[in-house]
Amino acid sequence: MRDFILSDEVLKRKALSTKNAAEARKISVIVENIKTKEKTEYGSMTEVGRVLGVHRNAVSQAVKNRSFLKKTYLVTKKN
Repeated sequence: MRDFILSDEVLKRKALSTKNAAEARKISVIVENIKTKEKTEYGSMTEVGRVLGVHRNAVSQAVKNRSFLKKTYLVTKKN
């Protein structure tokens, strides 16, 4: 492997491009509680997973298959 050190400017640019890419991949979702009809909007599937106590992959599958999470929550992509 090469033995070189990146400058601070290059490191900042790389960090910024990574942050921008992560922001661009986020998918906003709406979670509806079918029992109370309450709707909540979240900025990402990871955030929904944290709030509901499930893995983000479970949230993704619920959106894809139009199924419920915990038999109570319907998750859809925000248009």
